[in-house]
Amino acid sequence: MSRSTLTDLFHQAASVLLPLSAHLLQCIASADVVWADETPVRVLDVKKTRQGYLWTFLTQTPVPHRIVETPGWS
Repeated sequence: MSRSTLTDLFHQAASVLLPLSAHLLQCIASADVVWADETPVRVLDVKKTRQGYLWTFLTQTPVPHRIVETPGWS
């Protein structure tokens, strides 16, 4: 699969997940206490790797979510 196809799929997935991301960030921002972890990770760049970061957030209150099964998913 070409790099441009993977990039297009990544951007399409990001667009679909944007409402979920916005909701989670709103829940985190409204929490009284937030714990955060910044983990360094190596990410691919053109013909090399560079330093990236993965952020994880935790609040005292669980963020409500619902998992919906889609027919045909296994």
